[in-house]
Amino acid sequence: MKQNAFEKKYLSYLTDRKELFAAYSTRAGGVPSYPYANAEVFGSLGVSGRLFAWPNQVHGSCVAVLDGSMIETARRSGTLSEEAAATRIRAAEEFGKNAGWETGKSPLTEPFFLEKNGLRGIRIPLTDGIVTDRNDVVLTTIHADCLAVYLYDPENHAVGLCHAGWKGTLGGIALRTLETMRDAYGTKPENVFAAISAGISQCCFQVGEEVVLAFRNAFPYTGEYVTRDAEGASECTACGDMERLAAELRAKRIGPAGPDRAADREERAETPRYHMNLKGLNKRQLADAGVPSARIGVDTHCTCCEPALFWSYRREKGCRERQGAILYLK
Repeated sequence: MKQNAFEKKYLSYLTDRKELFAAYSTRAGGVPSYPYANAEVFGSLGVSGRLFAWPNQVHGSCVAVLDGSMIETARRSGTLSEEAAATRIRAAEEFGKNAGWETGKSPLTEPFFLEKNGLRGIRIPLTDGIVTDRNDVVLTTIHADCLAVYLYDPENHAVGLCHAGWKGTLGGIALRTLETMRDAYGTKPENVFAAISAGISQCCFQVGEEVVLAFRNAFPYTGEYVTRDAEGASECTACGDMERLAAELRAKRIGPAGPDRAADREERAETPRYHMNLKGLNKRQLADAGVPSARIGVDTHCTCCEPALFWSYRREKGCRERQGAILYLK
């Protein structure tokens, strides 16, 4: 019997490149928490025995190189329980803030081994991207609306995977990943194949003017990937209940009715709202860096307006569950 789309555990990308496997899980193949450690999915793929790479993902632009030296560093740190790992992560995040990580100046803190659901991997604090040329590891990132960007360099048999939310996109996380591959392996952009995963699409990704201004300061072409929406309603035809969605968006922006909120409602109602195309912005960044546009695939699935297929942090106004991105060399 043919598998129903909503029963599929993942969507595959770069399928014409037989040297690698790239995928993004649906909610059927997702996990209830960090990191992405779905033993059933990895068992079906036959890679449960590999070493997994689990970036901590802090909506930044730090990229790590997974090589023998990092594995040895993690081995010296030992294997931690999930509770101990959570404590280590919190300490690393605090260290990062104190050391100026938020401005991109702090060094990567020490990685460590973590075992979860029968899988063994390296947890890398303060990291949103990872690259490798090893075929004994599986790169993963985890998502509830943000994009996964996959990069493959067939000349040097190297791959990169990163987590691109709006903050990461503003920080050029896809470009940082490409640059890290260049520095580590000699990757040339013109040889790269790329894919941008399912994620929140322009139809549902509403942002304030301050976000748009930040992007315009960083990328002059931002206006090509933004539409103004004075009413705050999505134009997504796939949502099915546009009046309800528009009302929810307006209520969230304006707040509950009441005379005590009249001034706030008036001020916030006048604030321009926009819909931003993160997928388009990431593709443009890569294309401008030299990756051929024809080699950059973009998934049109929207996590926010396809509730039967994906979890969405924005749609559900916060959720614990996550989809996972998977990338490894065969």
